[in-house]
Amino acid sequence: MSPLVSICIPAYNNGDHIEAAVRSVLGQTYEHLEIIVVDDASSDATFDIVKAIVDPRIRLLKNDSNLGLAGNWNFTMGLAQGEFVKVMGADDMLEPTAIEKELQALLDNPSAVLSESDSKVVNADGTQHGTFRRYWRSGLVSGRRVALDCTRTVDLFGSPVANLIRADVAKRTGGFDPSFTFIPDYDFFMSIAGAGDIFVIHEPLNSFRVRKGANTSKVMGGGQEKAYIAEHRRLLEKHRHDLALTRFDIVVSMAARHVWSFMVSVYLKIFVR
Repeated sequence: MSPLVSICIPAYNNGDHIEAAVRSVLGQTYEHLEIIVVDDASSDATFDIVKAIVDPRIRLLKNDSNLGLAGNWNFTMGLAQGEFVKVMGADDMLEPTAIEKELQALLDNPSAVLSESDSKVVNADGTQHGTFRRYWRSGLVSGRRVALDCTRTVDLFGSPVANLIRADVAKRTGGFDPSFTFIPDYDFFMSIAGAGDIFVIHEPLNSFRVRKGANTSKVMGGGQEKAYIAEHRRLLEKHRHDLALTRFDIVVSMAARHVWSFMVSVYLKIFVR
């Protein structure tokens, strides 16, 4: 039997893009999927748009009250019944072979706790403005090594849409930490990485949409950079013991985060409308 893969799509006011996201999952070459969409008390037509898409693999729910970013991510992922799980933004998309290739990497490599692929970076209308590459090596790499190198450069895990995880490992880590406002996904994947190896696929198998109103735009281009940088320091302190980070490592990481934040804010001003 082919293993069940759970695609979790937490949504909030994503009426403009939710259909494209769901249909990109329905169009996968790997078909043994469940698609869990949880509308976090949206004020737009997100729920009705998904309801109109007929496919028995879709499970659609709507929260009575807003759980927030990490809260809804955890609730949605908690409904997953598959052996493997992917959390994706309700405005992101998958290439048709994404699940097939990422799943095969995990099946072929039992030590890998997650597989990840490169991302196309697109704006609100789907126009591509670049590609975000994952870790610079390909194939099987140490998860702890990736996490450590993330602290010295940038978040190499990227958006959740780029990662397919073993569900049992995801549950053992405790899910997304709601104490993080801006980077609960970065923290989550840092924890996952410490549990084993990572398989890196250097092929853009997903599209990460950067638009006004999205979390990335609010943080980097919305005047919340200082709070974001402070949260990055808290992430370093949380993982300091597991990664054996020195004070010098933290200084280097904070400097890299300042540079990365500036570069992303410039990108957003140029390309995001």
